[in-house]
Amino acid sequence: MEQSYRKYLSFTQAQLAARLDKLKDRMTPLERNEILRVVSEERKKLRSEKAKHKSHDNLWNDLIAPLNVEIRTVQNILRYRTRNYPVPERTTAITYYRDILLKLKRLLTQYHKSYEATPNQLSKTKHVPNDGEHWSDWVPEKIRAQVYEKFNAIPHRFKAKTKVPFERKEKKSDWKQAKLRLARRLEQELHAAYKDLANDPTEFDCEDHHEYIRRMETAVKALALWEEDTPLPKTWQAMFGNPLYAVSLHLAKLDVE
Repeated sequence: MEQSYRKYLSFTQAQLAARLDKLKDRMTPLERNEILRVVSEERKKLRSEKAKHKSHDNLWNDLIAPLNVEIRTVQNILRYRTRNYPVPERTTAITYYRDILLKLKRLLTQYHKSYEATPNQLSKTKHVPNDGEHWSDWVPEKIRAQVYEKFNAIPHRFKAKTKVPFERKEKKSDWKQAKLRLARRLEQELHAAYKDLANDPTEFDCEDHHEYIRRMETAVKALALWEEDTPLPKTWQAMFGNPLYAVSLHLAKLDVE
């Protein structure tokens, strides 16, 4: 996009058209239409990139957030000192585990901020097991074995609680929380699409945008009909074309029609 056109990005397409009409003595109709076309395409490109980045952020944050919880838990364990029962093996194991977690967080944050791939996409190129769904999947088996070895060296104490490294804590409420997060993202994107149509019908009152809205409306209804504790998509777009979600989508479409 030409640098001279960037100043027009703050205007809606209708506002820009009105502004250019006031400058008709300084430009030809062809130049006016070219500005409208270039600015419209750039605005669409920026919106697409913004939506892509937001979806990217959500997916990586979902992966890293439980890792942050585990890091805080381990740091709290290290701060706790058992009275009259010094266990150097325990300190060694927990410290080593904490350092592995911090290194993993730096690595995942680096992947996140590069904006090159989602966790699922990157897991395939990095050969991460389980599609990289849990942060522990991203720790190489060799490193995990070393951590387990250090934890196994901790002397057993009767009735003492033992920290389990790389534990996958699957709570029943996790599914509901994941569904709620997906629903909120979908509703926010749908609200933004409605707002675009209302504020700038010149640009958005088109079949592509209406189809975009229809697909999201169907996705909202499909998510409301979702069977509890069955696999949820990572994004609403993933529902379409995936046989796992065909039943909910079919019921939603019937409701829409």
